[in-house]
Amino acid sequence: QVDSLAGIGQSQTALDLVNRIYDQTKTTSLGDQFLKASLYRMKLESEFQEDYFVKSIDRTQLDIQSAQAPVKQILYSVLAELYWRYYQSNRWQILGRSETSGYDADDIKTWDLKKLVTACMENYSQSLSDKDLLRNTAISAYDQILEKQKDSEKFRPTLFDFLAHRAIDFYSSTEAGLTKPATTFLMDKAEFFAPSAEFTSMNITSPDVLSFEYQAIKLYQEVVAFHLKDKDPAALIDAELERLSFVHEKSVLPEKDSLYLESLYKLESRFINYPSSTEISYEIAVQLNGNDDETVPYLDDDEQTTQVVSEAKKWDRKQAVEICEAAISRFPDSFGANNCRSLIESIKQTSLSITTNYASVPGKPSLALVSYKNAPKVYFRLLKTNAENDLNMMNEQENILAKYLALKPARTWEQPLPDDGDYREHSAEIKLPAMPVGYYVLLASSDVDFPDSSAIVTSTHFYETNLSYLNRKDENGNNEIVVLQRKTGQPIPGVKVQVFTREYNPDTRKLGSKAGNFV
Repeated sequence: QVDSLAGIGQSQTALDLVNRIYDQTKTTSLGDQFLKASLYRMKLESEFQEDYFVKSIDRTQLDIQSAQAPVKQILYSVLAELYWRYYQSNRWQILGRSETSGYDADDIKTWDLKKLVTACMENYSQSLSDKDLLRNTAISAYDQILEKQKDSEKFRPTLFDFLAHRAIDFYSSTEAGLTKPATTFLMDKAEFFAPSAEFTSMNITSPDVLSFEYQAIKLYQEVVAFHLKDKDPAALIDAELERLSFVHEKSVLPEKDSLYLESLYKLESRFINYPSSTEISYEIAVQLNGNDDETVPYLDDDEQTTQVVSEAKKWDRKQAVEICEAAISRFPDSFGANNCRSLIESIKQTSLSITTNYASVPGKPSLALVSYKNAPKVYFRLLKTNAENDLNMMNEQENILAKYLALKPARTWEQPLPDDGDYREHSAEIKLPAMPVGYYVLLASSDVDFPDSSAIVTSTHFYETNLSYLNRKDENGNNEIVVLQRKTGQPIPGVKVQVFTREYNPDTRKLGSKAGNFV
């Protein structure tokens, strides 16, 4: 009934019914239904009531006073989130407020950012009180208030996991506007990347107890320690992947990238016989795929110049594919294997682009720059067409390729390209054939049949002309053009110039060309 009423916009009627459910379940043992009613009430009130955050905070505080564990801990977590959402909704007003000492403790509207952050931290801390109870409470007991994904219980099997990760999510956010102390908490030790057992035994201290990074890493210690001896390592692997990613992001060490990869390799090796290991493999492959590094020129066996990344990183993407293929082979139906398939497809995707000179000398070959990835051979079609007609086709971008492909080419040829299988982008110069005066469109594709949808087809245009020109504005703002002989650079007298202007029509939402005279 509540869902139906809310769906047709009768929020107040739905709220009345929710309040009845709330009252009926508050004094019973139906903690999950009570929490569901409480959360649903907040949702409905947000649709039509002013200051609904303040009202929800006040009501949740009252509920906490009478609630029993572990419902009380869940409410503490909800209250912490409400405080933070209140801050996010009133961010600029709060950030413009100086730190106050005489604020009204009962009036959140007078609080500064530090007081709000402290309230969040205190409530998240309370949400994790009585850890033994939380660790022995299966998350399935609260299905009524959870939005689940497939196999999510494997990664958050207990109420402790659920509430701890909610707190970690908060501490992983940005500490916007907080004043930093003189001595701050820094992740400046390689030990933060250590294997699970070593990491959980670290003595982590901080002079800044308000540091979000410090609070998050301490919670990661607790979560990882809780799952160290699990028979199914799914929850441990999930926590470790999050922990290592967090440390990698926050670490100030210059060698953090290599430390991160080394830790992932160790984690994969430790759990290689479990399906969840494929998620580690996927993360390793993601890191290798992202290592672009700088580009440097090199010469292949045919003395053709191209571009690749430095040798230290050159084969990382090939290694990423091999790691993904091994993960798929180990556990083809796992979540990580599915991610690996998507990554392999992305890495092996073909890309192609062509750059030519704007104009070249007729009757002489010219050069074009081909940038390509995973395209060992490129097929070309050279079309001779009319510049004015081509301008008019610009307002039909969705059909222009089909129109090009329908034209009879003046020349066709294929060009093998250097490709050593590193799955990286390369570039090479190719020779274009000598052509007579005219306007040309060059089509290139990795597929000999030039299909207009399934394969990459790219296009560029250029002129074969004996003319060149210089354009400038005089002191009165008028355009001055000097037309030159392209080969010799000598001025050419008595040239007539016609200007075409591309204009956007807001009514038709199309580009059009308009001919005019040059003054």
